[in-house]
Amino acid sequence: MVYSFEQNLLNNLMEIWVIPEIQARQNEGGLEKPFNIQMAQIIFYVGGREPDVRLNGEVKGRMIASLSKPIDTPVAAGDLVDLSQLDGVEKFELDDDDRDNGHATLFYLGDKWCVTFDFIYNKKSSQEHLSAAKEFLHAAKSCIDVGYYRAAIDSLHSASELASKAYLLGRPDKSILEAKSHDMVHRKINAENKLGNIDANHVSAFNMLRNLRASARYLRAEFSITNEEANGYYDQVAAYVDSVSGRSESKL
Repeated sequence: MVYSFEQNLLNNLMEIWVIPEIQARQNEGGLEKPFNIQMAQIIFYVGGREPDVRLNGEVKGRMIASLSKPIDTPVAAGDLVDLSQLDGVEKFELDDDDRDNGHATLFYLGDKWCVTFDFIYNKKSSQEHLSAAKEFLHAAKSCIDVGYYRAAIDSLHSASELASKAYLLGRPDKSILEAKSHDMVHRKINAENKLGNIDANHVSAFNMLRNLRASARYLRAEFSITNEEANGYYDQVAAYVDSVSGRSESKL
């Protein structure tokens, strides 16, 4: 029998995590037999920690869902709704306390299962890096406007490096969380570029600014840049920050 991607995904999530969790709890006397499962959630962590499996009322998060048919009583955010009243889940995201984790969350809607998942990690940390990047962007623009191009390039490099790290934080890679050197961020973001995972223009701007910074800040070579070029770099880095921000900002 050939299953669709969705059915294969559901089967794998059930067989690898959900069913073993139910059986383990039943063997310990923590769940009744049979167990009526309506929701399940697998929380994935960075750094090798075993995933947590949540069942039914333990599931946490926010969603936008479509109703299978109109109901008489208005529904406000946070109101209880029977899952059988839902036709589908349009958007789902974890609560703020869990937003640095990946997840797969399953809902039984009466006659079908709905699976949502998001394997972009460290969203809170990414947004913190992007907030700092925007400060450096603002500083760079102010410097460009008054012709302080050395300071502008230094600030633009900082903004692009922070955007690069924010992108890399989306991976379940503990070494990024612990990175203390500029070289690691530079090396890993260029590896992502070679794989075609990120806009090559963004990485190209980061690389160029890294080279320009050496002459702008440390006077290691002659430094010369026009106002048009400086504004061009500003636009590229601003687009980079916006692009990466879309991966980790809340959609609900």
